[in-house]
Amino acid sequence: MPGPKHADSPTEAVPTAELFALLDAADVGILRLDAQGRITYTNTTAATLLGTTRDALLGASVTTLLTTPEHPVTALCGRGEVQRQVADHFVCADGSQLPVEYSCAPLAEGVVLTFTDATERVQLAEALRHFQRAVEQSPTTIVITDAAGHIEYANPKFTILSGYTVEEVRGKTPSIFKSGETPPEEYRRLWETIRAGGEWRGEFHNRKKNGELYWEAASISPLRNARGEITHFLAVKEDVTVLHDLQERQRLYLHTVSHDLRNPLAVIHGHARLLEEELAGPDDPSRFSVEAIVRSSQRMNSMIQDLVEAARLEGGQLQLHRQPIDLADYLDNLFQRWAVAMDTRRIRVEIPRDLPAVSADDDRLERILSNLLSNAMKYSPADAPILVRAHRDEQGGVLLTITDHGHGISPDDLPHLFERFYRSKKMQKAEGIGLGLYITKILVEAHGGVIGVDSTLGQGSTFSFTLPLA
Repeated sequence: MPGPKHADSPTEAVPTAELFALLDAADVGILRLDAQGRITYTNTTAATLLGTTRDALLGASVTTLLTTPEHPVTALCGRGEVQRQVADHFVCADGSQLPVEYSCAPLAEGVVLTFTDATERVQLAEALRHFQRAVEQSPTTIVITDAAGHIEYANPKFTILSGYTVEEVRGKTPSIFKSGETPPEEYRRLWETIRAGGEWRGEFHNRKKNGELYWEAASISPLRNARGEITHFLAVKEDVTVLHDLQERQRLYLHTVSHDLRNPLAVIHGHARLLEEELAGPDDPSRFSVEAIVRSSQRMNSMIQDLVEAARLEGGQLQLHRQPIDLADYLDNLFQRWAVAMDTRRIRVEIPRDLPAVSADDDRLERILSNLLSNAMKYSPADAPILVRAHRDEQGGVLLTITDHGHGISPDDLPHLFERFYRSKKMQKAEGIGLGLYITKILVEAHGGVIGVDSTLGQGSTFSFTLPLA
């Protein structure tokens, strides 16, 4: 005969009250249906998910929860078949439809129906479908490789650009696109960066399936699993071949402007200066015309210089050669060199001798100061001093200010001073083509600084810019 059951035996029968308490505490909806599909039991979770009460559910037909009378659940009540994790919708008390995953299992009479709220899963699936469509329709090339660099996925733009189908490249490495023009050191830096968990940005000169070369700007970054391990790499690439073609045309244009226009202009300027020296004296009637030619050629040369430099800066061709610069010594030497062409006696300098050196490009800093100081002298009385100050700023760099005592700048002009080709219509002395301050702003920002201006009509203006410490 079997021995007595102990309270802690795994086969101990669970009291009915305790069993119902366990079912009621479950985080899934539980319904018991008889052979006719009537609800004979429901737990609290089922009632909550359906937006109703247990009393309202008990005795009701399961068809009130189903989207159609011919629903499979109705047939299962009679046949007692098993179904697991079926995706569907149940009708809630307010008429809305709840996405669910349900399972059915037969009982001695009827079935037990369990279900969970699948709203989050449905939303996630929809988000994934949107993401997939975005990737498939993206105008950029998207490639995913495994951790060893073998291609696992590429979107349709990849095929359009490279000429390779996904089947042709799956399992291969991106080295099949190499043209041989990207240095091996760049590939080494790429792999070192992404294997360390960083993002690499750069350009490739790759070869299509038909042998044609093209340029791609790429961003490559690692993908990690839930444990933080790098499992794949994602490359997002954009065809920039047209941009490179435009840059090459710009280079040729700059060469033409810089040399082919400047050379005859230099001849005009040189001969005009010779004529100026040949003239008998200031009363010679031809002197005014010759001086006009000299001034106009100088002005045209400055315009060409501004156009060329602005085009180079906008084309990303600016390369800074930084070095530590002691501003006090630098300005002393600079003003000595400028003394022939500029009345540097008007300039007053207030720079502490213990001011730390700044990190700047010598030539570019000279261009910044030349633009600001020449404007200060041009738009202020001939005997008015120009004050140059420098001190440490709150951000840890150095702030330089250039203050004049001219007529000031109109509040209408202040927001536009650093825009390309902007010239104030209210300034009678305005010359050039409006690129000087625009170029100055680009040069300051290339150093990591900021530039600004404060001005009061009738009192003068103060231009300020920052430079980093060396």
